[in-house]
Amino acid sequence: MALDYILEENRYEVDSIHTTFDSTSRKVNMHGISEALIEKQAQMMEIPLVKIYIPKHSPNDKYRSIMYKFLKDLKHRGINGIVYGDIFLEDLKNFRINLVQPFGIEPIFPLWQMESLALIERMQQRKIRSKICSINTQFLEMDILGEDLDRSIVSNFSKNVDPCGERGEYHSFVYEAPFFEQSLKPIILGKQIKKYPMQIQGNLKCEYELGLLRMCISD
Repeated sequence: MALDYILEENRYEVDSIHTTFDSTSRKVNMHGISEALIEKQAQMMEIPLVKIYIPKHSPNDKYRSIMYKFLKDLKHRGINGIVYGDIFLEDLKNFRINLVQPFGIEPIFPLWQMESLALIERMQQRKIRSKICSINTQFLEMDILGEDLDRSIVSNFSKNVDPCGERGEYHSFVYEAPFFEQSLKPIILGKQIKKYPMQIQGNLKCEYELGLLRMCISD
């Protein structure tokens, strides 16, 4: 949605998109989406993809070191801003601001403090289609994996689940949008449950459980 707003406003020139991957699995952490699927997305948007590989269970200082190198490279190339899709989490917004400010890069938040349900409705109006690819099983059931994200789906969420999954209740994979050259055709291969360690102040304290969708793209 953030990219859709940026392209519609036409105030910025989009140079590239960047995604972080687990350096071992080559998947987007927490989403379970493979590098190959993200590459397909980028191809359909005709926007260069920059890949950032993060070792599994990296401590914060290792993550920052990798991201600082990425940001330094951006500044060297003359990039002046980075767009983020955050909606209302102040701590995450502040983290991003503090991360990029030393490099003189502007953090841009086009969705900030917008109403989550209104964003879901805009997504439908704009014919942006996505599949729910990951859920936190503490909040949602496995049967929702693979469903298209729309108003009818989120209307069944409990009150403690944000319609946009802003707190990590779920993640989704966009396969059709006005800014795609053509639609992707996702094929559902299965579902799985995976446990992730939660890191608190540098120590591994507990685990949380994610339901992940396994899928590929039909040619």
